[in-house]
Amino acid sequence: MNIVAVKQQLSDQAERVAMDLLPLGKRDGKNWRNGSTDPGDPGQSLAVFIDGNSAGQWKDFATDEAGDLLDLIRCIRGISLQDALEYAVTEYRLDVDKPAVKKIPRAEKPKTPARIPERSNSGRGREFLQTRGFTDIDSLFELYKLREIEAEGATNGEVDLCLPYIHPEGVLSSKRRTINHSLYGNNKTKFVAAGNQMCLFGWQTIDDNDREVVICEGEFDQMVLSQECGIPALSIPTGAAGGTWWDFEYENLERFETIFICYDPDSAGQKGAKQLAANIGARARIMKLQDGDPNDLLKKHGSAGCRKLVRDALEEARWGSTDKIKNVSEFYEEVLARFDPNAEEEEGFSTHWSKATGKIFFRRSELIVLNGVNGHGKSQLAMQLMADAGLAGEKVCVASMEMREDRLLERLIKQCGATGNPTNDYIEKVFDWISGWMYLYVDIAARGKTKEQILLDSLDYAWRRYGCTTFLIDSLQLCGNFEENMNAQQAFMSKLVEFKLERNVTIFLITHAKKGPDEYQMGGKWDIKGSSGISDLADQVYTVFRNKRKEEHLDLVEKGFDDPNQKIIDMADSYLICHKNRHGDWEGKMGFFFNPKTFRYESSDRTARSYLEMDCD
Repeated sequence: MNIVAVKQQLSDQAERVAMDLLPLGKRDGKNWRNGSTDPGDPGQSLAVFIDGNSAGQWKDFATDEAGDLLDLIRCIRGISLQDALEYAVTEYRLDVDKPAVKKIPRAEKPKTPARIPERSNSGRGREFLQTRGFTDIDSLFELYKLREIEAEGATNGEVDLCLPYIHPEGVLSSKRRTINHSLYGNNKTKFVAAGNQMCLFGWQTIDDNDREVVICEGEFDQMVLSQECGIPALSIPTGAAGGTWWDFEYENLERFETIFICYDPDSAGQKGAKQLAANIGARARIMKLQDGDPNDLLKKHGSAGCRKLVRDALEEARWGSTDKIKNVSEFYEEVLARFDPNAEEEEGFSTHWSKATGKIFFRRSELIVLNGVNGHGKSQLAMQLMADAGLAGEKVCVASMEMREDRLLERLIKQCGATGNPTNDYIEKVFDWISGWMYLYVDIAARGKTKEQILLDSLDYAWRRYGCTTFLIDSLQLCGNFEENMNAQQAFMSKLVEFKLERNVTIFLITHAKKGPDEYQMGGKWDIKGSSGISDLADQVYTVFRNKRKEEHLDLVEKGFDDPNQKIIDMADSYLICHKNRHGDWEGKMGFFFNPKTFRYESSDRTARSYLEMDCD
């Protein structure tokens, strides 16, 4: 449960909480007064602020003890912070449900059990830690269960230092750290066994009541921060770019109010720090150490000097200046890359349609509108585009508020498999493939929030928690109660623009067309039902058009009521018309053949390939 959300909701009912915890106290203006944190102590020295900007805080003016309502619960009930969180949620019925994004279940692969090896001591491990600048080495060996182990392929007494990852759930992983050899090439560390659970290092040093934590880039950096600097810290198991631990540790990090990120000061470290901060959200603060990582500081400046430099950097991160104002020089490399003919491709994805090559590309930080008349296949085509996104390696979150999840997935499985009657075995294979990259937003009651805010919060959760980069919202009409409120629609579109720019993601939004005289007109961007801001703020605008004239003609021909008209028969079954392409060169009309059994749109009427086959290419 998110501690920030719990604190806010407790503050909203501060008077009720104060009266419950200190029933003999009395109201005094904006305060609830008591003698101390002892509920039976009469007096005035302790004040719980129950109104105004400080609501939810308290202070005992006799002892200078202070904190928030979670601290007050801890003091009065004599329980840990984690227990106080659970008490608050249960006792005051706080709304801390996770956003309504569900991961499609996937079978867990078995993990190789990790273990702590037997103790051995040649003295090389102690000597190694001394070279790293540590002082109380006996305590390190005891607290971290460090062990010397023989190196893999050792022939001359080569030794590794074993670093167990001791998690609240047990020993989940362990690493080898080379001491006196280069048997592993340039690799200084390697995991002892394959298949261990990736988790954070150093959980045994975290106190139950810690509200803040530093996440650093190496095990020895964690030891420096924790043991030499006295700062709660955890270390990631792999380099700054690696995030395989994030999904496993997400809920364990929810208990921290502030998470400081102390990665290496090089470009890779700072890039990784920014990505992790984006995943964490508003609770994240990035520390900047100018003279190396924490272990470098310990070796250069000793324990006292290292402690001062680290604590100064931590405080600067806590109260640092805004990062919203930047000099243009910071964008030089990015701009230069745009003029480089050999530069990497833009982030985003294209479709597998051959005719769309060089014309249709869905970029990051774009908002794409798919418009059309009811029943013309907007949702069907959009889901096939999501399959293309998955094929390109994107992680997708679909908010389909017009269709049940089982029916949505039934259609997607037919599309991915290019078959209308897949076997159970094939369904399992396709389902396993889509479960690796697709998540669903499940529409729920508002619970006091506006519907559109719940949706945005949930999509943000999918982006932070699961790394989703492509979103489909189906449809605008069901995002909130603003069908006839043009200003509200404009405001929601502005929020979507802010969302896609700040998170560097792609958003597809399905909209409905205004009612026309018939269904035979393809329409344009002016035919979008609602505010003009929908097309104004979108980066790409498309109309999905179903060729009803062709369908009706073929039906009449089949029944013998009309002669075949080859011109109509040769027309496409459906069209995708691009009306606006802000960052691309192509606008125009593109026709597709549609298979009603598989729900697939293709460039030709030839048999379509399975997405599983294309994924293996």
